[in-house]
Amino acid sequence: MRKTAIAVFTIGLALMTGQAFANGSGAGIVGSPHDFSDLVSNPWNTRQELCRTCHIPHDHQSNMYPQGLLWNHEVTSQVFTPYAFMDGTSAGQPDGVSKMCLGCHDGTVGIDEWDRKNVGAGTIFIGDYDAGYMVPGTNNAGDLRRTHPLSVDYVYDATDADGLNDPATTPMGTSGMIEEVLPQGKVECSSCHDVHDNEAVAGTHLLRIAQSATMGQASGLCLSCHNK
Repeated sequence: MRKTAIAVFTIGLALMTGQAFANGSGAGIVGSPHDFSDLVSNPWNTRQELCRTCHIPHDHQSNMYPQGLLWNHEVTSQVFTPYAFMDGTSAGQPDGVSKMCLGCHDGTVGIDEWDRKNVGAGTIFIGDYDAGYMVPGTNNAGDLRRTHPLSVDYVYDATDADGLNDPATTPMGTSGMIEEVLPQGKVECSSCHDVHDNEAVAGTHLLRIAQSATMGQASGLCLSCHNK
């Protein structure tokens, strides 16, 4: 069986108030890389909304965003070139949470395409802040072959000593067990990155476990899932 594991690429949306802001603080959404409420740095957010740029409590119009999570932002319509595995197969098109993330991070959808009025007419893109925060290889071309596969099943095999760790018993930082960060049992962007910066390690790109040996175990995020 094909084995896939937690993504280790950096996908944290880095648009924090008026500074170089790739890293989170682990202290919640306020002041995090996903806090767009500062009007000086984000003039498109005229209401200085914090949550509404992604979520909406009440949808009074037609159901334009059926993705779940009360999603209030446009999603990408890009057809991606997926990651290719060594056995010749490839991952499918990203869906679920990852597709929501790619709505900003693939460079095709404006960050200001939210709350109905701006849908399809966005003018502010992630590259206007820093193109480095697009998923590697996308850059408006939709190539996901340079990043960990997305929207793929986490397949645990207890008989494989060099496979993946048991998602039911292996911790994922302060987020509980690995299985708790696998939506529908799949590896998604949110499996590695806590977009709300509640369970992320301070000083990282919203990572649930630090990769640096100076902040924990070297390649700690990789080794949380990969049994190597």
